[in-house]
Amino acid sequence: MSELSLIRWMKKFGRQPIGPKRYTNDLKRSVVRAVQDGMSAYRAGNTFDISCGTVSRWVREYKGENTELSSPKPDDMAKNKPVDPKEAEILALKKALEYANLKIRALDTMIDIAEEQLKIDIRKKSGAKRS
Repeated sequence: MSELSLIRWMKKFGRQPIGPKRYTNDLKRSVVRAVQDGMSAYRAGNTFDISCGTVSRWVREYKGENTELSSPKPDDMAKNKPVDPKEAEILALKKALEYANLKIRALDTMIDIAEEQLKIDIRKKSGAKRS
């Protein structure tokens, strides 16, 4: 039996709490980040134990809020071919910065998921003092 079949079977016949589930905003953002980073809505729903429709709705709701999560289209980059070497260097630096920002968002997503699943605080508190 495949893992996804088992998960579907457990959802259908397993013990389920009565009433609607409540999800935190942090969990919603983590799921949306995972989908925007390339995970399918179906896989994200199975991973986080959320219905695919709910995941899709969250992606639509948070799409406007998380515009910085969308990466630039390669077609847009190809249209702006620089002629000057300085422009080429600037373009390369911009691309490196976009990649670094994407990596940071991916790491933030991993931390959010770990905090949610392990129920521990991983990030340093802003008011923490040095010892």
